[in-house]
Amino acid sequence: MNIRENIRELLAINLCVDISYCRENADLFYDLCADSLSLLSFAIELDDQFGLATADDPMMFKFRTVGEILNKAEELCQSESK
Repeated sequence: MNIRENIRELLAINLCVDISYCRENADLFYDLCADSLSLLSFAIELDDQFGLATADDPMMFKFRTVGEILNKAEELCQSESK
């Protein structure tokens, strides 16, 4: 499983939805019914499981789609591997 699939699975668990709903174009708020508390919980899990410090990143709360989160996570993974 790649990082994108792992993060989609983690998001699905945190939002209590089936992973099939966590498509890249899914809107976090309208399609997945996320709120700021669930996104904060997800950000903490990202940090715990993948070492991606996103909980204190204000950008985390500006994302609208699953794809935006996946792209940012990939970007963070690439910058940390350098």
